[in-house]
Amino acid sequence: MNNNILLGKEGEDLAVELLEKKGYSIICRNFRFKNAEIDIICETNEEIIFVEVKTRNSNFFFLI
Repeated sequence: MNNNILLGKEGEDLAVELLEKKGYSIICRNFRFKNAEIDIICETNEEIIFVEVKTRNSNFFFLI
């Protein structure tokens, strides 16, 4: 596996960990339909949330 794929997987793993700590239930990871992909599908308070994770290789950190 190349470094970009590994870095992306690490970012998604961290995002899942954060979402679970905040009380979200993970429904699915890397959902694919035709040529599209959703990184994380999760649920909280009867809401379905679709999450796109962008992992950068730098010291800058931004979280919404």
